Amino acid sequence: MSEKRTPAVSGPIVAVGFGLVIVAAWIGAANVSQGGNPLGGNFGGQFGGNMGGNFGGQFGGGGFFNNVGGVAVDADGVVRDVRRQVHKDLARLRAKDKQGLFAARVPDEFDGELQLRKFSLRQMQEAIWKVRLDRDGPKTIDQDIMYMGGLQRIQYVFVYPEDRDIVLAGPGEGWKIDENNNVVGKTTGQPVLHLTDFIEALRSVMRPDAQPMTCSIDPTREGQLNFNKVVAALQQGTTSPKPEVVARRIEDALGMQNVTFTGIDTAGRFALSMVVADYQMKRLAMGFEKSPVRGMTSYLDLIGSRIPKNTMPRWWLEPDYDALLTDGEGLAWELRGRGVKCLTEDEKLNADGSREATGKANTIAKKWADSMTDNYEELCDHYTSLAQLRNCMDLAVVAALISSEDLHTKAGIELDHFKGGNGLEVLIDPKITTMHKLPVPKKIPSQVSYRKKRRALVLTASGGVSINPWAIVKNREKTDKLSGPRDDAIAPAGAGWCWN
Repeated sequence: MSEKRTPAVSGPIVAVGFGLVIVAAWIGAANVSQGGNPLGGNFGGQFGGNMGGNFGGQFGGGGFFNNVGGVAVDADGVVRDVRRQVHKDLARLRAKDKQGLFAARVPDEFDGELQLRKFSLRQMQEAIWKVRLDRDGPKTIDQDIMYMGGLQRIQYVFVYPEDRDIVLAGPGEGWKIDENNNVVGKTTGQPVLHLTDFIEALRSVMRPDAQPMTCSIDPTREGQLNFNKVVAALQQGTTSPKPEVVARRIEDALGMQNVTFTGIDTAGRFALSMVVADYQMKRLAMGFEKSPVRGMTSYLDLIGSRIPKNTMPRWWLEPDYDALLTDGEGLAWELRGRGVKCLTEDEKLNADGSREATGKANTIAKKWADSMTDNYEELCDHYTSLAQLRNCMDLAVVAALISSEDLHTKAGIELDHFKGGNGLEVLIDPKITTMHKLPVPKKIPSQVSYRKKRRALVLTASGGVSINPWAIVKNREKTDKLSGPRDDAIAPAGAGWCWN
């Protein structure tokens, strides 16, 4: 696979001669939804509703999974911030809950402290298939499988031909439901891995036309032309309008922005996670939310009186891993690095509303991007959406590793009910496991943030996520230090699909 630059959002910075500075972020304002229950009817039929058909509605089903980090998509495809309503509704439902339906049910064997936990791909698929075949039993997947045993990152991938299995290993513990309806570790507060995200990643990388997974939020051509007209009118004005008035005019001019994807199911949780992380990055960059990390400021505040002229910074998030460690035989792999980084590049806006990349980055925009990267791990302690994107990147890299190195064939995985298959049928075959479809993110309303300064009007935009897992997998180093961890991860007798 060849690398592809992210189609991230961009926007103009222009100097206008009157006595204030307004920074307009082409950001999804995501108004708080006033209608409907974001949690879904009866909690989405308890974590996803009835399985039905070929597991239809189980993976990501119901309202429970319809938001990530308190951001959801309504029936019209508009991305909206539902955090306030989630807090309110979840508190109300929990107060009325007499049967514990809204509490995470963690089996005793998974409710321990944070430690290295192992997850068997073969045994997990057999467990899912058994549920489907059990006509008298409940047609829902247990939480421990849905949440991949409470794993919060993936650190190792081990191949065991002697056991016909692939084992994923990483830090894991018991889980709980936080105030934004996310399933997180009991002590760390970090989101657990979701099997639905792993399935979507596997299916994406194994497609014949597989390509990098990206999301982009872009103003329409009409919106950009309208924006140019507003700027021209401001430049010709003889008085200084109030900043809030200018902000509303720019919002109206830009209108709704388009959300586009490549390389991933647009109606899945993985795609929503990319959009929500992009949304949160914008709020931090444009000062809609004060960073909880000490010393990290917004791009607006970094600008100060040093206003970059004729530049249009855009920022995007990409995977950030050190070289994968491998034993040289393809039986042991270790993922290293923080997982996510922020990059930036300047663009210019033409009169017809089109944009051109410059291949350069202004120093202030780069400073903010570096700050976002340096503080990403600490930000994950405060924003589940950013940690969830990191989880998705882990899963995408693992999926690409399995596919590109043909690890399932090397392991010789063969499921009991699929003799002669590739060993991943339950996960990758949509005829066997049907994924629940979420509303597709299509539109985000524009919102303007401003600061009163002197001498100029400054406008900018930010956004985008690009995941090219094949580029990460190609970068590797051989080591002799993985034999010990691989031996330690061998499943003990009767371990089932997950063990400590």
